[in-house]
Amino acid sequence: MTVSLRRTGGIYDAQSESGSTYRVDLGAGTCSCPDWQQREPEGGCKHLRRVRLDVRAGRVPTPDGRLPAPSGGEPGVPCRMAADGGGAVGVTGPHLEFDRHGRPTGETYYRCEDCGRETIHRTDLDCE
Repeated sequence: MTVSLRRTGGIYDAQSESGSTYRVDLGAGTCSCPDWQQREPEGGCKHLRRVRLDVRAGRVPTPDGRLPAPSGGEPGVPCRMAADGGGAVGVTGPHLEFDRHGRPTGETYYRCEDCGRETIHRTDLDCE
């Protein structure tokens, strides 16, 4: 399963192995999948659990759009290449996001070309 932050406020997309994508609202504790509709009183579905797990593990941005700490560092600290004077390439973007079918989603993101981190807020990347 692949999890990505859709927009700040805790809205994530969870793409299952079958290719279906479900919208997970972490703040509300809801999911758009049919399983959540049946299990809602019992605490949700596997998509909701996976998003919670990935956020806690730092694999996806937090609900406010902040990046997880890079390589055990602190959020907002420059990437290792920039910090070590390794000739940082810099941050590029905004890049237009596309869905799995190649259609633009209307969302944008920024990328550090050195460390590969991506975020929806340019200020979260202090890599230049």
